[in-house]
Amino acid sequence: ARCGVNLATYTVTGTLTGVTSNSVITDSSRAEAADYFAYGNLTMTSGLNAGLKREVRVFSSGQFTLFMPFPYAVAVGDAYSVYAGCNKQLAICRDKFNNVLNFQGFPDKPQRDEASQFGGQ
Repeated sequence: ARCGVNLATYTVTGTLTGVTSNSVITDSSRAEAADYFAYGNLTMTSGLNAGLKREVRVFSSGQFTLFMPFPYAVAVGDAYSVYAGCNKQLAICRDKFNNVLNFQGFPDKPQRDEASQFGGQ
């Protein structure tokens, strides 16, 4: 990662136990918190999509919803690896990765709506 986090430390492997579509897949053995893998990359390591990666949009209760579907049929029993994702928020950098020293955002900068208001509005 560009921020210096060793992604291998946050990478896990598994086998799919359910397939809803080529972009919604499940590993019922996953016990990580909701959205732990959101914005991480899931790489298929077996099956028709072996070697292909997709970014995780949502993770909850063992189910991965991907931003883009895999091009070929995904099957129960296909193996994968996935690493924890980062949404570029200070809280994630601090709480999940303990990497605030390398945080490259601007958490204290006023948002557009805050900076453009008049007086007591």
